[in-house]
Amino acid sequence: MGLAQWTSFLKENFSKLERHLDWYVRTQTSPRDKNIFRWSGRTSEHNLPSGLDDYPRYPNVTDHLQEGHVDMQCWMIKLFSVMADLALTVQVFKQELTHSWRSRAQVLQQKLDEHFWNEEKLSYQDFAIVDGNSPQSTAKKIFVDHVGYVSIFPLLLQALPDSHRNFEHLLNQISDYEGIWTEFGLRSLSKSDKAYHTGDDYWKGAIWINMNYLTVKALHDYSLRMNDGDKLKQRTRELYDRLRTNVYKNIVREYYRLGYLFENYDDRTGNGQRSKPFTGWTALGTKNKFQDFWNKEKNQIISNPFEKIIYEQ
Repeated sequence: MGLAQWTSFLKENFSKLERHLDWYVRTQTSPRDKNIFRWSGRTSEHNLPSGLDDYPRYPNVTDHLQEGHVDMQCWMIKLFSVMADLALTVQVFKQELTHSWRSRAQVLQQKLDEHFWNEEKLSYQDFAIVDGNSPQSTAKKIFVDHVGYVSIFPLLLQALPDSHRNFEHLLNQISDYEGIWTEFGLRSLSKSDKAYHTGDDYWKGAIWINMNYLTVKALHDYSLRMNDGDKLKQRTRELYDRLRTNVYKNIVREYYRLGYLFENYDDRTGNGQRSKPFTGWTALGTKNKFQDFWNKEKNQIISNPFEKIIYEQ
């Protein structure tokens, strides 16, 4: 599809995208603050609306629970930003509306820092507003203390501006061997978490390629945008290289060992598990535009990561 066709398609369907945005605003906004978002319709054990089904959240769900979810907040930052870019590209609406959406994204980013950042833990975390045990007690905010995919969402969706003050802390979370870093990719939940590999054990440790893809892409994009003098530029680039290599090598290893792409991978062994063949998000491992690879022997760019692994063996 050429640029002209793509623009025409967007113009014809932009009202549907606007309704999509409006639905999230109407249904997922916190009753406490119109600029705080959470997943509506979850249970104490599962948050199916989020897609991270059994990832640990605040456990005591009631009809009157007020809470905020880091991943939902970041999705809305991304959604408002994308809608502003699309509206400007196809010139569907007046410039004021484009500016309004971009400003809303900035407000949501400020709320992310104000309400979801736990300074004590140096981490972005879900929160819940909890009533006291007596009629005289007042409600208080508590953080839901888990490190995993949700806590790094501000980075993997690039919801933070470049050179953000909390960026280094997110790099620390990603690279922590006692947390979510493995030689096969990022695990979904820190191995030091009390919920690690408990219950349904779906998003409580396993390595998911969609989340690793977003993280690798974010590290790549941030490193390109950083100034050469930024002290974190080299570290960001190094983490990008290491994570990209770890994820691809493990996908290829399992493919040649068993002949399948898998739904997710065991964080302790790298072994493929759950559904197979799974050419959904795991196929992101073969996405040619993900990154160009340089083969020194052939002195040429290789776009296929599978081919790169073969050369290295």
